[in-house]
Amino acid sequence: MAEVFHTLGDVDGLDVTWAHAVNSTDKLNEALQSYCDLLEADVLLDKSGIPIMTHLPAKDSDNTLDTWLDRILKTNKGIKLDFKDTASLESSLKVLTNYKDQLSSNRRPLWLTSDIVKGPTADCEPVNATKFVSVCCENFPSATLSVGWRYKWDISTQDQIYTWQMIFDILKYVNNLPQDITFAVCAAWLTTSLEQFLWLLGVKNSFSLTIWSHSHHRVDMQALVYLRNHVDKRRIFYDLPQTHMQELLHAIKNSTYCGALFPQRMKNFDKGMWEIIYSEKNVDHVYISSEGIAGTSTSENCILKSKGALSLSKQHMFSVCGIGKFLNIDAVPREDSCLVLNICSSGETNMEIYDGVKVSVNNHGYYTLSN
Repeated sequence: MAEVFHTLGDVDGLDVTWAHAVNSTDKLNEALQSYCDLLEADVLLDKSGIPIMTHLPAKDSDNTLDTWLDRILKTNKGIKLDFKDTASLESSLKVLTNYKDQLSSNRRPLWLTSDIVKGPTADCEPVNATKFVSVCCENFPSATLSVGWRYKWDISTQDQIYTWQMIFDILKYVNNLPQDITFAVCAAWLTTSLEQFLWLLGVKNSFSLTIWSHSHHRVDMQALVYLRNHVDKRRIFYDLPQTHMQELLHAIKNSTYCGALFPQRMKNFDKGMWEIIYSEKNVDHVYISSEGIAGTSTSENCILKSKGALSLSKQHMFSVCGIGKFLNIDAVPREDSCLVLNICSSGETNMEIYDGVKVSVNNHGYYTLSN
């Protein structure tokens, strides 16, 4: 996605510049005269049901969505619209369709944004995820979808975590979409969730992160540097206030490449070797990332199949090695967790009958072998 903003030189998400909360006429005038690549604004409904540009707790604005779009579309600025609730999304669609041809131009970045699942400290319902995805994909298939986790605006603690359950909750809505997806992540909570987001970026190359913060947040810049050093820099965007951006640039300049935080990362795992086959009764979700396989399986509802034949060694044996880890998907440890591996002959697709070897491993490291 960064290539859309800068077509020359070494592309870096850090180089994409933002104008944040461009809601009022004065803010819009200022942003249109700036060098910012992308203008972000928030959409809510006024008392009469007209989409206006404002952010809670404010409920009024001197800018309607119609006026805002009319002005910005006369420039080459990128657009990021943040829909705060389902009602504003549905009403805004009528306005957006009037500008559909201009908004769908591949030369203009268009990001459509909403918090579609509950996140840390969530105190209200997110935007309807199914509605948001269907409306955006049907009407603006070339747009980037910026999705995030609903949170309480007043972030008073830095020790919250994006749990694995939250990652899986959002993945089920966007994993099969053809367009680019960027996940909006609060920088203050990134330190506690680095492993989750490294894994998430490994699921699809069309996934990226947009890291945001407010000026009063405490942000661990070393965590941001670690993430940047371990992923494609074109896939991390930074929507940070000026003070945090300066701190990040200083941390990047003075950093040394370090991989000590996660010494057990799946460095040699080839996700292209595997595919997932689900049963007709499947209720689980399993995903393959370059960082390993993870999912919410609670029953034997899927088969992990090797795409190619596994060749035998001179000793007529083969091995598949990896690190098994029990994920506390909701941040609450479970003592009865167990991983069951059924090793079957090729061509087996019957979920009920396994003609092979069964290995059961519990979360204390003990295992049993049976057939």
